[in-house]
Amino acid sequence: MPEEMYDGTVSGPYPDHGDARDMQKVVPHQARFALVIKPDTPPRIARELLSHLYPFELLKLCLLPRVSADIRFAAEKILSRKIPSQPLGNKLSLARQGTAVILDALLRDGVPSVMKICLDNPRLKEGSLHQFLRSFPATEEMISQIASHNRWKGRPEIRLAILKNPNTPACWFTSFLPELSPTLLEDLLISSRLTGDQKELVRQARSGTSQ
Repeated sequence: MPEEMYDGTVSGPYPDHGDARDMQKVVPHQARFALVIKPDTPPRIARELLSHLYPFELLKLCLLPRVSADIRFAAEKILSRKIPSQPLGNKLSLARQGTAVILDALLRDGVPSVMKICLDNPRLKEGSLHQFLRSFPATEEMISQIASHNRWKGRPEIRLAILKNPNTPACWFTSFLPELSPTLLEDLLISSRLTGDQKELVRQARSGTSQ
C-alpha cells in the first residue's frame, strides 16, 4: 500500500461532465485519492475517480472510517473486479487486509494459497464460506483447507456444506459423518450433488447409526 498520499490541497473547479476519460486527463493521479476522500467533493466526481485509483488505494478507501458508505461500497466493487488480473503477491496482501466483500471476491478467484490466508482474516464471514462451498467450484485442496481450519472445522453449517460438495475428499466424510443425526444423513442421500462413492459412505454411516 502506498505509504504517502496526496496532502489533500485540492480545489475546484470540478469538470462539469461525466466522462471518466476526461476526468483522468484533468485530475493528476496524486490528487485523485485526496479528492475522493474530501468531504466537499461531489459524489459523482468521487465515483468517477475511483476507477482510476490503484488497487491498494481502493483498499485504503474501504478501510478508512471517514469514507462514506456509498464510496466504500463502490470502491469494494471496483477492487473486486480487478482481483482476477492482480499478481499473486497483491492477492495475498488483499487476503490479509481485505473487507468481507473483497474476501468474497478472492474466494471466487479460486487460488488455494490465497484462500489459506482468507480463512485467517477475522473479516471473513461464515455465510461467505457457506456460499462458496455451495455455489462455486472448489477443489479438493481448498475444501480440505476449510475442513481442517481451526476456526471453521467445528461449525455445523460449514461441515454440512462440505459434505454436500461433490469434490469433498472421502476422508472428510469419514471424519464428519459419525457426528450427524439420522435425519441429516437421509438428507445427504437424496442430494443430487453427491457422487455415488460419496453416497456409499453416507449409507455406511447410516447403517452404523442404526445398529
